[in-house]
Amino acid sequence: MAIRYRCVNCNIVLSGEGASRHYLANPTHKLEKLPPPPKPVKSPTR
Repeated sequence: MAIRYRCVNCNIVLSGEGASRHYLANPTHKLEKLPPPPKPVKSPTR
């Protein structure tokens, strides 16, 4: 599962690769690691 980061400065959520690219482009921005999303409860799709 992809690790997700949030940019504190831009308030956007990025995946691992996008986050590293974003950080390289904006070295002064703060990225915080987001906890993994809770597992969705399997419900029958109809």
